[in-house]
Amino acid sequence: MVPHGAAYPALAYRFDTDHGSVVFSGDTAVSSNLIRLAQGADLLVHEAVELESSAARMGWNETTMKHMREVHTDVAEIGRIARDSGVRAVALTHLVPDAFAHREWEQALKNSARNAGFTGGTHVCQELQDVPLSRLLR
Repeated sequence: MVPHGAAYPALAYRFDTDHGSVVFSGDTAVSSNLIRLAQGADLLVHEAVELESSAARMGWNETTMKHMREVHTDVAEIGRIARDSGVRAVALTHLVPDAFAHREWEQALKNSARNAGFTGGTHVCQELQDVPLSRLLR
């Protein structure tokens, strides 16, 4: 289980296949359970929010910011989560805000990875995108 505010249970999933292992975070705040579940996986697919710009762009007050911290993971934390999980690559999906441009998400994820010392692959996906696992692990 992973934390998602009052939503209980909130689940993350791991699939180990002949083609590789993939972990899906589901909606979650930063979670040690997720990091344990993802240990050594090939790919971590993680949801993300960009808190600082979101607050400014969308006019979030402190109550909304508190809620978002309790139910989602700031993109600034993703690099550390990927590093601590020992995954080969991380892919972001289910992104908030949707007003953030794709290149802004890519840059935010690269910054997070660099700041955490994560040297694996980084990808920003779009909802309903179909991407072969082999492409994400190059």
